Amino acid sequence: MSKVLHNDTEVYISRENDPQFNLALEEVLFNEIRSDQRRFLFYVNRPSVIIGKHQNPWTECSLDKMAENGIGFFRRFSGGGTVYHDLGNLNLSFMGPVSHNATDSNLKLALKHIRSIGVEAYQKDKSDLFMGNQKFSGSAFAIKKDKILHHMTFLVSTDLAHLKNWLKPMIEVAKSNGLVSRRAEVMNLSEVKPDLNVAGMREGLISLLKKEFPILTVREVGVGDISPSAVDVEQKKMKSWDWRYGNTPDFKIRHRLNNKSDSPEFYISIHRGKIKTIRVDNIDHIRVKQLQNELQGLRFNPLTLSSKIEDILNNLPKAFVSPDWEAQAKLFN
Repeated sequence: MSKVLHNDTEVYISRENDPQFNLALEEVLFNEIRSDQRRFLFYVNRPSVIIGKHQNPWTECSLDKMAENGIGFFRRFSGGGTVYHDLGNLNLSFMGPVSHNATDSNLKLALKHIRSIGVEAYQKDKSDLFMGNQKFSGSAFAIKKDKILHHMTFLVSTDLAHLKNWLKPMIEVAKSNGLVSRRAEVMNLSEVKPDLNVAGMREGLISLLKKEFPILTVREVGVGDISPSAVDVEQKKMKSWDWRYGNTPDFKIRHRLNNKSDSPEFYISIHRGKIKTIRVDNIDHIRVKQLQNELQGLRFNPLTLSSKIEDILNNLPKAFVSPDWEAQAKLFN
């Protein structure tokens, strides 16, 4: 990365560990940046799973187990794959002009620091960082007109057992339009450099940024410090069902009420997180039509789909919603 003298180069360090706030802050800082500015945002989140804008949460992570264990689930506004965040994972967002903030420049800067602390790292594919055959950093991107956001994660001392436990699909799909994460073996940088922590990693990167951008301002921020009303709007979006689940690309599943080979197989399509159509063999047309009428428009919930279908089939022409369906649905509100 060539040295640039620029009085509008800013570094923000979030004091908050709330993923909902940090994701909203990231989006607002990017939306408000001018095309001739550069911004860098560092943040650390408490345990949570973050999926890309174009992904299917049910196929990317164990939503049921996460809900039972208090692990947050969020959808970010940038693309890319699913990641697990905790206090041992450093997030860095590069924001700036498309023409001058190329991905390779950002990766070279990160690699320069990582190699300086004794990690024999290299770039693999477009935007991943590896040591040996293990990955410790991935990227996500968002482009808006002449601006680009390049988000990087650094596994410093993350709980890798939790990462592997939560990043497992909850269901299998027959067809999906969503982006599927590329799975890789992962490692922590602290495995190579035991004295490294998130704060040390962040300060090392900031020191390098100061050399690359001599005119640089560094600012710690928290709730209420940056465009409070705009951040609040984005936070409300981040926690809404429509954004987290309703923004899921269309997909289809094959579903059986039980594991018996003679059980009817249901073919269900889901549009924007809600059941759109259902087809089933070996059930008369009238019952299928009634089933379609009762299910269409309901929020997709794999935990209680079987009981819901059985309720409808067993109580035609009038179906009812079981208490269990309602209780389980609360996990995903």
